[in-house]
Amino acid sequence: MMKKLILVTAIVVATIGLVFLDSDESIKAEAITSEKKKATKEIETVFSEKKHAAQKANSSPKPLEKTNLTPVKNSLKTFDEDWCFASKELNEVDQQHANVQVKDWEIYIGKAKSKGQYSEYAEEDFHPNNALISSYEETSLETLSELAFKGDKWAMVAFVQNDLADEQKKHDIAERLLIQGNSYYALEYLVFESLNSAKYSLAYGDDKDISSKQVNNALTYALWGVEHYNTGGLRPFLALLSREPFLTKMPLNEEFIANSPDINKRYKLLSNRIRKEREKLNLVYEEPPKAAKVKFAEELAIHSKLHRNEMKILETIEGVASFPVMNLPCKAEIEQVMLKKP
Repeated sequence: MMKKLILVTAIVVATIGLVFLDSDESIKAEAITSEKKKATKEIETVFSEKKHAAQKANSSPKPLEKTNLTPVKNSLKTFDEDWCFASKELNEVDQQHANVQVKDWEIYIGKAKSKGQYSEYAEEDFHPNNALISSYEETSLETLSELAFKGDKWAMVAFVQNDLADEQKKHDIAERLLIQGNSYYALEYLVFESLNSAKYSLAYGDDKDISSKQVNNALTYALWGVEHYNTGGLRPFLALLSREPFLTKMPLNEEFIANSPDINKRYKLLSNRIRKEREKLNLVYEEPPKAAKVKFAEELAIHSKLHRNEMKILETIEGVASFPVMNLPCKAEIEQVMLKKP
């Protein structure tokens, strides 16, 4: 009996212990759970605050950063403003307008280059406005001569460039072209004619005076062209004078100019003769358009780069420095750019 009582008591005590133990573990578990919930809530709160702050930051406009950039001004100019480099300073429409003006002036001065007997192999770029005389190149020399002496402008231009034409006839047509104003290749021919005579005299003669007069004659034509915005005579003059026999026997320098007092006289005679002939025909000199003047300034700049000393010498001739064309606004600016190029 006593043993049963002890056994029951032990069971009860154990049960009570288990109950208390379960209760204690339960309390601990609840405490842990509570702590976990509390920590989770804190974490969620922190995360929520950070998320809210991030959303607020993203939704708020950012202050503009300070930079050193300034508004870009339109660097292009209008056609009526002062400009010297069409491709850089004008828009496409004004560039086209400038090209039309240049083309019109070339037509006025008769700048249409013949392709000659090798026309089918000739490149268009080296034969400006050839389409204006291409049909005349295909005709017989007899027909071409007839048309030229009848006063057909483009027949005349083609005739003075024809290698097979009679030299005296070419001279006569060239002189007529000077008066009409279509003088580009007329000047080229007249300069070549004079310098070839001078070259022959230097090679086979002892009299330098004859050669000197021929060179002066060529120079007179070249200068007349320059004064009238036309490099048709200047180009061959500088090219031939920079070669032999002129380079060593008759260089274009201060001494040559000093020993050629009749250059100015010849120039005045030529200018007066052409002016009087034009007056008889009621012809007036046309003023080149703006773009043509810029183009002419560019051509002078190219010659100054290729023949710098010779161009300086030419400007020392009496009256030349005062030519309006020698003081074109763009001339100095383009020369500076040209000199910087290799």
